[in-house]
Formats: sequence, structure tokens, C-alpha cells
Amino acid sequence: RTALLSSISAVLLISYMELKRIRALFREKHIRWLSIIGLLAFGLVLYLYKSGSADGRLLIWKVSLGMIVDNPLLGWSNEGFISQYMNRQAEYFIHNPDSPFSLLAGEVSHPFNEFIFTTVNYGIVSLIIILTFVLLTLRMILHTRYPQRSLIVSIFVVLNVWCLFSYPFAVPFVWLIILFLIITAYEPLLNIHKPKLTSICILCICIISFITTYRIYHKEFYRIYMQEKSESNQDDEI
Repeated sequence: RTALLSSISAVLLISYMELKRIRALFREKHIRWLSIIGLLAFGLVLYLYKSGSADGRLLIWKVSLGMIVDNPLLGWSNEGFISQYMNRQAEYFIHNPDSPFSLLAGEVSHPFNEFIFTTVNYGIVSLIIILTFVLLTLRMILHTRYPQRSLIVSIFVVLNVWCLFSYPFAVPFVWLIILFLIITAYEPLLNIHKPKLTSICILCICIISFITTYRIYHKEFYRIYMQEKSESNQDDEI
């Protein structure tokens, strides 16, 4: 559903920015209203498609907002969400035993929203800094005449829609996309005229990202390795 929402948003945005006929249509008041109604209907269809999953995310967001209210400025530290959420969810059901969300509860390690995740861990101050940076980056992209400006804006929109309903920062490739957006948006300010130096910097970032990714997923790789060995009847060694 998140992929569908992101993709359709990108296609509509590129069409609006690149096709004059589409822009002319949206100048009509009834077309704008029909578009709004169509988007709302599409959102409803996406919700009904897997309403249980959507309600589960609403539960996670509700409990997470309670955590933010209890520690709004600086958050719960780096591992705050993982260490606190399950206890908070249990408290929620103790105080709401008849909640319709009770059948949807499960083990949660991420709120399926990067902005909420950041706010829980690092507080509202960090959220304000991130939103300011996001809006400034969008402004820089819109006010610069790139040949592929519509494509760059669509990538920006897809990334932010993804952040609203999932956890893209857990995907290492997204780090490169963010780096690309930052370099593209702030190139007029940075005055990048040294492609070799820029390439070296990007290569260093890729190497560091690879090492970081390996360290994060090393235990997961080892778990998969042990699981495969256990299926080969090597019980003594396991």
C-alpha cells in the first residue's frame, strides 16, 4: 500500500510538472475537487484492503504519541522506542481491556513512521530540526532549474511518503538516495566543481555505509547461517 501511494504520488507529480495539459486541467475548479475526492476514495480503498494492518499501525502510533507526551523535549534516548514500547503497549491494554486493538497487538520494534520514531527517541526538538531541513531541501529543489527537476521532486515525495508509513532508513540504499538529494538540492550553495573529489567522498561514504550495515546485520547473518546448518541434521555442532 505504501508503494502504491508513493508511486501514484510520483506519477501525478511528474505529470503535473511536465505536461501543460495536465496543469491546464487542474486550473479548473471542478477538476481539483474531483481529484481531492478521488484521492480520498483511493485512501479509503487502501485502508479497507488491509484494515487490520492499518488499525495495528494506528494502535502503534497512539501508544507512541503517549510516549512522546511523557518525554517530549529530549525523548527516550537512542534505544528508547525498542526498550519502552512493549511496556507502554501492555499498560495501554491494562487500562483499556475492551479495546478493539487487542487482537492486533504484537511485538513491535518500529512505529512504521520515521518521524514518530525520531520524536520518541530524540524528542520534539529533533523533529523540528528534521522538518526544517526537509522543507528547506524541498525549497532548494523547487527554486533551482534542473533539467530533471520533476524527477528529483518525485523522489523527494516518494521518500517522505515512505517515511510516513514505513521505515526506509533501515534500508542502506535509501542512504545513497538521501545523499543524492542533498547534493542535488544544495549544489548551488556548495559550488561542486570538482567531480573527482566528490566521487571520492561518495565512495568513502559508501564504504562506511557498507561497514556499518555489516556490523548491524552480522548477527542476523549468523542466525541465518546457524538455521541452515540446523536443517542439515548437524545437531551436535549446533
